[in-house]
Amino acid sequence: MSRGSGRRRFLARMPAVCALPLLAAGGAQAQTRTPLLDPTLAATIGKLTGGAPLQRGRVRLEMPADTDDAALVPLRLAVDSPMTEADHVRRVYLVSQKNPVREMAVFHFGPHSGRARIVTNVRLADTQTIAAVAQMSDGSCWFATASVEVTVGSCGDTDA
Repeated sequence: MSRGSGRRRFLARMPAVCALPLLAAGGAQAQTRTPLLDPTLAATIGKLTGGAPLQRGRVRLEMPADTDDAALVPLRLAVDSPMTEADHVRRVYLVSQKNPVREMAVFHFGPHSGRARIVTNVRLADTQTIAAVAQMSDGSCWFATASVEVTVGSCGDTDA
């Protein structure tokens, strides 16, 4: 057997191996309140939303995959919503996995806000995942996450 054929067999099996945890969870995974979220993020988000079930989608969160300046990390966020009386964004929460204050920000919206969009900079303590949760007028909560690798100074630095 050649060296390459073993590698090909291994790579061919990877999708099945990666899917096993999802298959083992079955329907229970779809019913969890915080699907695919780090426990730290899930706990913080649960407090903010009153434990409302989370759904992935409707929220687009854009951040760089890595940054040299943790004090000014650009963040762009948009929530798909018609922003009508019947269907609008009420709040957007930004939650960090490792910052000293995990609840980074809350933004309030209403049907007259026009669009639910945010462009800002955030400060990160370390390499981590950020979650954005949109609480809608019907009580549903939608989320997205972004992971950022911090390679230099952060908000935990005291040498600034």
